[in-house]
Amino acid sequence: MRKEARIDKKILVIFGIFIFLIGGIVLICLGGGVSAECIGGVTVENNISQYGITWFFDKPYQCGTFVNGDFWVKTDDSTGVVNVIRMTPDMEYDILVTTDACTYTTATTDCAAHNNEKYHFDLTNDYMSSCVLYQGHNGYCTYKKVKHGFMVNPSNPSQQGFDARVSSSSFNESVIPNIPYIANGNDSIIKVISFIPWQRPRLKSAAVLTVLDKIPTDNGSTIFRPPYFGNDKKLYSFNDVGFNNLPSYEPVIVPPPLSYFYNPGIEHKFTGVQIDYFNGAEIDYIHPHDNMPNDGGALAFRNANIALRLMLNDTFDDKRELAINYIQHGIDLYYAGIGGTKWHPDGQIFLGRKLPITFAAVMLNDSSMKEFVRTADDMQFQENGVFHYTKESNNVLWSLNKSTYWNYWRYWSELVNLPDSGGKVGPDPHNYIDGSSIPGITYLDGGNAMQAKYTALAIYLMLPLRDVWNDEELLIFADRWTYHGVITQPDPCAPPTGICKAGTNRAGQTCTLANSYRCNLDSPPSTYDYSVLSLCDYPSLYALDYGVKYGLNSTTNECIHDTDTSDGIGRLPWVDGMRTNSGVSSNSWKESLWDTYRNCTNEIKDGTETGVDCGGICPDACASIGNCEIKKAYWRIV
Repeated sequence: MRKEARIDKKILVIFGIFIFLIGGIVLICLGGGVSAECIGGVTVENNISQYGITWFFDKPYQCGTFVNGDFWVKTDDSTGVVNVIRMTPDMEYDILVTTDACTYTTATTDCAAHNNEKYHFDLTNDYMSSCVLYQGHNGYCTYKKVKHGFMVNPSNPSQQGFDARVSSSSFNESVIPNIPYIANGNDSIIKVISFIPWQRPRLKSAAVLTVLDKIPTDNGSTIFRPPYFGNDKKLYSFNDVGFNNLPSYEPVIVPPPLSYFYNPGIEHKFTGVQIDYFNGAEIDYIHPHDNMPNDGGALAFRNANIALRLMLNDTFDDKRELAINYIQHGIDLYYAGIGGTKWHPDGQIFLGRKLPITFAAVMLNDSSMKEFVRTADDMQFQENGVFHYTKESNNVLWSLNKSTYWNYWRYWSELVNLPDSGGKVGPDPHNYIDGSSIPGITYLDGGNAMQAKYTALAIYLMLPLRDVWNDEELLIFADRWTYHGVITQPDPCAPPTGICKAGTNRAGQTCTLANSYRCNLDSPPSTYDYSVLSLCDYPSLYALDYGVKYGLNSTTNECIHDTDTSDGIGRLPWVDGMRTNSGVSSNSWKESLWDTYRNCTNEIKDGTETGVDCGGICPDACASIGNCEIKKAYWRIV
């Protein structure tokens, strides 16, 4: 990104600097130090640096920067290559065979049982290695240490060569080229700095150097960096960006400055290359800490923030840099996506990738990019897979995903054990209420709800995005969460049964999921969380009551119906409507945009907001138009 790139390029005032002009090329001698410049289109001192990373070459090469500030170098006219002789910090590679039967790990005998874990194979802070590849050495373990790695044109969304401590299943040393590296045209060299000691994420920062076989138009100053993933290195032009698509809303509450996202001290930072191509849950371990958030929920929040911030009434010149970097992010994500990366439903890990691609597709008017988003299935983007309309609820429900964890036994087991698998359960198999063992809380309130709302707001405010997004379910969910909250009604299904736990006011008495609060209280509490539901010991009666009093009716293949009206009908009737418009990352300046502009489908607050501009919802104010009926992908006036 241009702003941060220029930091590395500021003139260093160091004692002993001598500047010589030789053949029209500026050479900066730092008394043995390293110059990191591309001056006059040539790599001075045979190296280029960005974000604390330096690439060293065997001789000077032609160079420049793309519109986002990332560097490029051109292959030599005679050899057709660029010889990269070193990258710093130097990659650390070592192997250690212990002589103490793996006592450095949580395993007591060998590493085999834990080979796919992420956390348990660190040695002391001085070594910080992992039992990533284990072998039998008379009962001992072999530890492999790789840090500060690099890759060229990563193309497998399940492998990485940056840091062996990420996981044994993801690390593949064969994807790390040898040094010196002979680079060809269209090589994207991604180099990282690892954290020492171990932490999450494993990577501190990253930068990408692109090798081209010809000088780009305008020396790259109007060209986006080609995508780092894969071998297709299409060059998009800044001159083709349709800035007329960006709206210019007047903010109601003063928003953060556009420069806010470049602040390295904030969680939602947006600096440098965004390494975000990995398919597995380890993806948040390879998000460079200085460049981006590691958590998917935070990423989704940041990406929605940036989109909304670009839609306010700042000048074009002020918006330019952030817009460029956001489009660049969308380009990188798109090429990872067509290369096989799927940001599939899983907690909140994979949220937030669809919006930057949608934004870039619209701004670049790229038909292939638009089609990729329009036709994406439920496993391509988490946003596509966690919101789903059901005819039973006549609404859009939320669940961790629609299929991966879906089965009757898993769902009911999760309700009984609260939760037995981290809340990672699929939808209500009976299609009446929000999913997970704690509807509205597990992963929804904490990492999906407000992120979905602000993403929806961006789609509402920038009209061309909606056609490309092509999935109304997230938009409908955003409205219902804002105005209704959790959905647990109507619900005919009987709740799990149990016994009030020891230490509660009614210890030993029978209870249900629907009235667990009665173990301590006479009436439902005003707040709702895990602690209320956990007052009742459901596993104690599971063997007796599952399939008899609650669960799957094997005859009808539906849920066993609730006939006890004393605590309402359904699994959690008293929770319906709770946690309205709540969740992590709620923010006043965006809430004010929602309140002011959400229903202005023509982008003008012209007094028709409760008439023809209802914006896809049917609030009470629209009653004169007709009744509302929700369909799978849209609201319909009937």
